Amino acid sequence: MAARKGELTVQGTEAQTSIEPQSIKITKGKEQKGVPVLSSFSLVIEQLEIAFDEDLRLAIFERLVREQQQIAQQATQEEKVTKAFEIARLEAIEQAKQKGKQSARAEIAQRKREKLAAIQKQFIEVDLEKLIDSCDYLPYETMKQTIDGFAAQVGVKLEWKDLDDGQFECIPSIT
Repeated sequence: MAARKGELTVQGTEAQTSIEPQSIKITKGKEQKGVPVLSSFSLVIEQLEIAFDEDLRLAIFERLVREQQQIAQQATQEEKVTKAFEIARLEAIEQAKQKGKQSARAEIAQRKREKLAAIQKQFIEVDLEKLIDSCDYLPYETMKQTIDGFAAQVGVKLEWKDLDDGQFECIPSIT
């Protein structure tokens, strides 16, 4: 027995018989089995259409209107609360940023003051005497101007006093 292209052939000693393929048509109507997604409003309208009692229809319709109003009020309240929280969060973030900036600026200013104080102390305790010794070969007025220039760069003011024996005195102060 062999099958080719929808034909069935049987070999035998008797006469050969061929079977032709037959097609059967089955027809059936389509049913709408999809479940419609109904909103609460359309569900109530459907219930109203089914109900025969006018008072019942009116009560259902009033309940629907009340529920829709409650939902709208809740949505509005939720929106207001969410907006208030978001505004508060953003304001808190902005305040934290400003506070952080102020804190960082204060810290940097403090570091600069400490650094300047250390430089001024170094200048008064060590560098001033070395500077006077190194400018000893200059005329007195030129030496004063040179040393005053260095002192002004680090925020130190120098008071010069001429002594009776031809010497001078240099008194530093922080400006």
